[in-house]
Amino acid sequence: MEQVQETPKKERYKKIGGGSFRMGNRIIKPGQVFEAYPFDIPETVHDLVVLADGGVTIWPQNKEKIVVEKIDGAKPVYTTRQRENTEWWDIFDLNGKKINEKGLPKEAAEKLIQNLMA
Repeated sequence: MEQVQETPKKERYKKIGGGSFRMGNRIIKPGQVFEAYPFDIPETVHDLVVLADGGVTIWPQNKEKIVVEKIDGAKPVYTTRQRENTEWWDIFDLNGKKINEKGLPKEAAEKLIQNLMA
């Protein structure tokens, strides 16, 4: 039987305490109520954000599930990592620096690595 992972839903949050923080292209101010996915809220402000309706927020532990694959037995000069809960892949060099801006389908990521190593 296949396990289905539940997709997080947007919740209403309230910013408590002083100061503001940036979330994407928005600035969240003290006392502001806003809607967001739990994984969109920066870890640094988890203690300053509560559910607007009460209740307890369960913060996601990892934003990215890392799946490292070696392509065609080649030296792992570049690695691919799948983004969690998506079909998109990123390419990283030996220093762990991401070399693509947008996520790629797995086949495109593998082809790009082969072209980079050619």
